[in-house]
Amino acid sequence: MSPLRNVLLAVAGFSLQAAAVNHVIVVGKDGLTFNPPDLKANLGDTLEFRFWAKNHSVVQGNWQEACQPNQNGFFSGFVPQTDLTKPNDQVFKVTLEDTDPKVYYCSQFNAANSVNHCKAGMVGVINGLGNRTFEVYKELAKDVTSPGNPSAAAPQGGSFEPLQVTAPTASSSSGGNGGGASASPTQTGSNTQQTTTGAGSGAGNVGVSFGALAAAGAFALALAF
Repeated sequence: MSPLRNVLLAVAGFSLQAAAVNHVIVVGKDGLTFNPPDLKANLGDTLEFRFWAKNHSVVQGNWQEACQPNQNGFFSGFVPQTDLTKPNDQVFKVTLEDTDPKVYYCSQFNAANSVNHCKAGMVGVINGLGNRTFEVYKELAKDVTSPGNPSAAAPQGGSFEPLQVTAPTASSSSGGNGGGASASPTQTGSNTQQTTTGAGSGAGNVGVSFGALAAAGAFALALAF
């Protein structure tokens, strides 16, 4: 393979990678919600869950039974946060490998204290379609007695990374609240439930204009082949 072709393929690969969007989903900031609760995302995009007080989880659900897990889906475990003024300094990130409709929920539950976050509407949907929508799933969740967790240990289907908060630009927005990144939070990815009440706003995406990069990538691929 010629050096020029290597360079062109590298440019094409970079442009496609750069076009991926990071969607910030805020967990537990303004009540028992994911914010935004309903979004569209493309192949290769990432979901970045930012956890606010007090103790929440993200569980990929299945469409056949509300508030019950997809055993092969993503699962953050429980992420406690005691500081009410900012999110946990670790985020849970999931990279989308397809664009199929996906649903997720918080599995926090304590029957003795009537705590059931999924039943209360703490659910979210990615790429809703047909009868697989946020509104439909939220309504089904109202009849759930107790939510479930995957049998696998957390984290599953994603990874924890330090929170990175940057100042908004004309082409980007941040869904979190200030503060720097730290590599060692109080706790992340625990399978232990705790009685809490607790969720967010804003979907962030990369603050770069990618039109030129995408065009360059397509041109590079055309030249390479």
